[in-house]
Amino acid sequence: MSSSGKSRGAKDLARRRAALERVQARLAEERRAAEEAEQARRLREASLDELAADFELAQEDAGRIAEEVEAEVRRVRARGEERMRQARLQAAQVVVAMGEAGETVVACGRRLGVSAERVKELRRLAREAGGDGGPGVAGVAADQGGGVARSGTSRGQGGVEPVVGRGLVAGAGVPVG
Repeated sequence: MSSSGKSRGAKDLARRRAALERVQARLAEERRAAEEAEQARRLREASLDELAADFELAQEDAGRIAEEVEAEVRRVRARGEERMRQARLQAAQVVVAMGEAGETVVACGRRLGVSAERVKELRRLAREAGGDGGPGVAGVAADQGGGVARSGTSRGQGGVEPVVGRGLVAGAGVPVG
């Protein structure tokens, strides 16, 4: 081999080494970029996992809050139903008091602005609540500051005699014991 052949081989070898270094640098850059991309993917995944955990907690909170609201609604509904039952019972007791005062079903209905059927319904309610309406059911009218008009009483013609509640809790219109 001549000297020009040796220098050519050395040049080729130098070029080869330079090309190899460029390839290695490019591959190193690609590996570094891939590692950075993998790190970014892992960070994104971790962030999404955190968001998923936040979602789970929010869903649990929403479920718990819904249960609490439903329980509160049930408590309010039960209190309201009890108050309505008491109000209906009080209305029933007034109807019974009017009957005890001698008012007919039809006249009572006319005076109260309800049908005779509603008056009968209220009387049934009073009977169911306290046997036959219980003694002193008329006391509700007295508790409300009212009286029952009785014609032909010893107090005179058409006088108003207050109804005395017997066995009632003052102001409640509910038979005791």
